[in-house]
Amino acid sequence: MEPKIRKANERDLPQIFSVEKKSYTPQLQAKHDILRYRLNTFGIWVAEVDRKIVGFFTCVPANLSFPNVKAERILKNRKPYYKPWFEEYESEIKPNTLFVTSTAVESSHQHQGIGTALVRYSLELAKQLGLKYRASALRCQYAQFHRRTGKSIEEYLEEVRNGTIKDRFLRLYLKLGFVLDKPLPNYEPYKGSLNYNIFAYKKIN
Repeated sequence: MEPKIRKANERDLPQIFSVEKKSYTPQLQAKHDILRYRLNTFGIWVAEVDRKIVGFFTCVPANLSFPNVKAERILKNRKPYYKPWFEEYESEIKPNTLFVTSTAVESSHQHQGIGTALVRYSLELAKQLGLKYRASALRCQYAQFHRRTGKSIEEYLEEVRNGTIKDRFLRLYLKLGFVLDKPLPNYEPYKGSLNYNIFAYKKIN
């Protein structure tokens, strides 16, 4: 069933909290007050199936200097809980990018097109807002690849781009025309030694 995507309201927060808890490991979960802050600052968009929230994304308009986006800024604004992005939005910035800070799909509804519907809607939202780009910092499966082959993150991304490797986090974005750009080391809290996210973006036509 095609999910209904809509902007969330305060009454949706308990279900949003539940999806967040079921979608992320404890060290990656946003706290309740952070999700409420995102809702009240710019908004949260939810995916409903049979009137139940099964996924959502949080986002904020940002000003990124394409084509020379600095990885240092992306890394810095991750902590704590992406709040620097929202603080910049509340200042007098001129945004050109919809920066999606998180996308979550309840585990029981994964692999059912919910994530694809959310990403597609975020692209449409960026277009509605008159923004030139839609961007994110995406998780990837590089750690497993490195343990098996010893190859670098750059080599991994090249194999993902040419289709040799089907990364389960990046594949959807490639199908939707995103550019996989800069690797971001130590982007998210992680106990392992190989912690990479990938800065990805798409130009809005």
